[in-house]
Amino acid sequence: MGFAFRSDAVRGLGLAAIIFATGGAACSSEGTGGRPDSGAGTQDRRAGTPTEHAAERERSRREGRAGVPGQPDADGLFDGAATEDTLLWFTRLCTELMLCASQDNLGRLEQQVIRELEAHWEQGHRILHLEMALVTCWRLYEMRTHEFERRLDLLLRCAEMACEKESLIPPEMAARIVRVVVWTMMRDQAHLRRQVWADSRGRTARLIFRTWRHISGAMDPNYDFFEKPLEELSREELRLLPYGNVVPGGKWPSGVAPECITDPVVRQKYEEAIAENNRKAAVVRRQRELYDLREEFSEWARESLVALYTTGASNTQELRGYIEQYGMDRKIATKVLEAVTASAGKDPGDTSKPASQERPGD
Repeated sequence: MGFAFRSDAVRGLGLAAIIFATGGAACSSEGTGGRPDSGAGTQDRRAGTPTEHAAERERSRREGRAGVPGQPDADGLFDGAATEDTLLWFTRLCTELMLCASQDNLGRLEQQVIRELEAHWEQGHRILHLEMALVTCWRLYEMRTHEFERRLDLLLRCAEMACEKESLIPPEMAARIVRVVVWTMMRDQAHLRRQVWADSRGRTARLIFRTWRHISGAMDPNYDFFEKPLEELSREELRLLPYGNVVPGGKWPSGVAPECITDPVVRQKYEEAIAENNRKAAVVRRQRELYDLREEFSEWARESLVALYTTGASNTQELRGYIEQYGMDRKIATKVLEAVTASAGKDPGDTSKPASQERPGD
């Protein structure tokens, strides 16, 4: 009994610690499109902080609520309850992050937070590590410092650590982390030496391409029909869609509660049909979320890559190499290459289309 009480107390302490650590580091509700205020002003808080999302997932797990059907439990982040030692470690790390951010102390943040995350990344509770990485990226973005190059390197290390293993991080979280890196680079570009800019641009571009591949890889190609009118769907595609109401059969109307059906055989088949229909609905809903995320992130990635590779010395060869390596959508890749080569005053090379005069953000 005493141990259970202590565990609950530690868990509450962990949630309280991350609330202090996140502060104003909110994530935009606009998917990949929102941007934080570039100054020290308030952040867009409409979608809540990473803390609120983590707390809700933790409440769901503790109350025994199953994850969304068709998805891993709690977005695939929970691999068992966090141990008391893990929560204490996480609480200490949140406290350190809060102190480092309040003092704008990059050296202490590197020693006490980022190196700790790197050393324990393969251990413990994945949700805590991922939330900690995301919050650390936000805190680095917000810190007031004249060590711009060091801050960017720490931010890239944290982002690469979180996004490196695509099977462990939800694509939505990877997209948020990559956005923070790009915003920091574009804001601080005037304070970076040419070689630092070029090296950091390559690392950032790899994060963008990797995240795009991660989002696309999470999608099921069988559900690539969201732009089609319903009447144009094939039989196979229609079978993937849920019914409005499941019909139990016999004398019972559709939508009736299973407990009202007296025939045990009909009731069992009806309950199984309802469960299958709910599974279909959840899968379609998730696939639609991923489809919307890919559309949104693709446009943002195009604008960001153009902005990155039209700032400083052009390196179209490096950009082409990443496009081939990560297999980016050909239409998006062509637009990016046209805009970058046009900015450099060169011909597009492998495309006969006229160079786009579109500017980033248009």
